[in-house]
This record gives sequence, structure tokens and C-alpha cells, in this order.
Amino acid sequence: MIRKFPPVLLAALIGLAYVPPEYPQQMVQVAVNGQPIGELHYTAKANQSLQNLQIPASLIAKNHGELLILFSIAQPRSPMQAMESKDIRSLGLGAESMTIH
Repeated sequence: MIRKFPPVLLAALIGLAYVPPEYPQQMVQVAVNGQPIGELHYTAKANQSLQNLQIPASLIAKNHGELLILFSIAQPRSPMQAMESKDIRSLGLGAESMTIH
């Protein structure tokens, strides 16, 4: 059975980015099955949001219906770098939910 997909799928992501005041912007590049599909943008004032990206069906068809989604954080920062705590973990994006339809 051959699965047919609509020409474009929509990925709706609710995310919370780590954007301390000292580093007021964060960008996240998103790729699906090795192909860039867009960017998510966050600021210190708007660090949590619902953002949508379109996924061309051709990317899904090439991979037999499977999706490999890669989030690349442009400049992950640690709370220690921002002088907020002694936490040395590099933080970028916390995905709260993602719906693909």
C-alpha cells in the first residue's frame, strides 16, 4: 500500500527558549530528513511561543514516511555564562509539545 501525504504538512511547536537578558535573542534552525525547513526565533521578552513550520511532503516520501527532525541551537548558553547560577549546562530550547498535521 502506497501512502499519500498532502503536499505540505504543518509542524506546530510550543517551545520555551533559554534567553537571558544578557543574550537577548535565540535562533533555532530546524531540518527534516537532512533538509532545512526554517528557523524558530525567540527573544528575552518572548521566550515562549507557538511557532509553525511547513514540511514539504517530498521530504517525507523520500524517507518512507519517517521524519528525522533536527533542532540546531545557534548559541546555547549556560546560566553560569549569564551569571544567573552555577549551572554549567548549555541550554537552548525546551520543546513543550509538537504536533504534525
